[in-house]
Amino acid sequence: MRSASHGLWPALAQTVPGNIVPDFPLINKSFNLCYACCDK
Repeated sequence: MRSASHGLWPALAQTVPGNIVPDFPLINKSFNLCYACCDK
């Protein structure tokens, strides 16, 4: 069993390259990922 955000982590990895570091929090929150859900 996994959370809905589990499948979005690879998409995040593809959107980050080429952006500057201060943009990462905005990109990260736009996916609404759950860190705790990935620890299960």
